[in-house]
Amino acid sequence: MSAKVWVLGDAVVDLLPESDGR
Repeated sequence: MSAKVWVLGDAVVDLLPESDGR
């Protein structure tokens, strides 16, 4: 059930600015 959370987190990081340093 953590798969959805992972996908959501990935999408959020993708939408968010390059704050992760990517």
